Amino acid sequence: MRKGFIALIFCLFTYVSNAQDFGIIEQDISDLVLDLTGLTQSYITPAVEGVAHQTTNGWFSKANIDDPWKINVSLQANLLFVPHKQRYFLIEENSLNNLIIVGEDTSALSPTGIGGDNTVELAGNIGDETFTFTTPDGINESNLWHAQLQVGLTLPHQSEVIIRFAPRINVGDAEYQSYGIGIHHSLSQWFKSLNESSWSFSTLIYYTKIDFATTFDEIDLILGNINLGEADSNAFGFNLIGSKRIDRFTLSGALNITASSYDYSIGGDNEELLQILNSALTNVDDNVSFATGNFSVRYDWDKFSTFTAVSFGQFQNLILGFNYRFDTN
Repeated sequence: MRKGFIALIFCLFTYVSNAQDFGIIEQDISDLVLDLTGLTQSYITPAVEGVAHQTTNGWFSKANIDDPWKINVSLQANLLFVPHKQRYFLIEENSLNNLIIVGEDTSALSPTGIGGDNTVELAGNIGDETFTFTTPDGINESNLWHAQLQVGLTLPHQSEVIIRFAPRINVGDAEYQSYGIGIHHSLSQWFKSLNESSWSFSTLIYYTKIDFATTFDEIDLILGNINLGEADSNAFGFNLIGSKRIDRFTLSGALNITASSYDYSIGGDNEELLQILNSALTNVDDNVSFATGNFSVRYDWDKFSTFTAVSFGQFQNLILGFNYRFDTN
């Protein structure tokens, strides 16, 4: 990072004026980098957290597990509701180092990646050179939905391995994709009274990989332009599940705990600038944990079943699924 920083300062220093103080320019760039990394995190994180909520729920439709060597295929529609508080973030001048809000306001709400188009005009300087830009707008959607395919293979000892894939989804200027693997294991089998009742309990652990990117109008920073924000997320989770079977219906509830880590990056047209910004983004606090409650209703007939699942947390989402079981023995 240091070599790129020096090269960038040298190019800018010769561009603006040989009379300007080198130390002032260096400090202006450092302050600008701090501001941009903070704004990037505030802009992208709510979107990635929303997608993480959406893609880490609905792994199960019941707690009990079929006999070994059954293949369960599930096609699901997954709908995420975007709460208003996740659509905007607060920009305060007293927390900025270089940038200021254009106009008389000292604070303003700016859209997140899943927000609206109520953008904010900001101004900054590098030495005697000043610039202005408008914060990126969001996708301006109140909900997000995607289809996902899930395939599970039951194993001995009342266990099941599950894989899940959601194709790349484009919403406005944003796109995201997810895939993951989970292991489902019955707890009821270890308790005779539960194993012989209509109640079932199980646990499920999973890993989900999420890729998120959003493009926006170019922001001219004198040093170069930026027009892309990206985040890669690795989410690990744990479910504690309970089910009650009533004739052809199965009612299930679960507690889902997820820990996610995010890797942020910015795209544009100046290699030295991007190197500095992306290096600074590696120091951003990128670990987030959240809990959700889940409730589902499943209806079985022969090898077919359908289920509806809802989850509640910072975000809410709804899943509608259609399942088919293949018997391999």
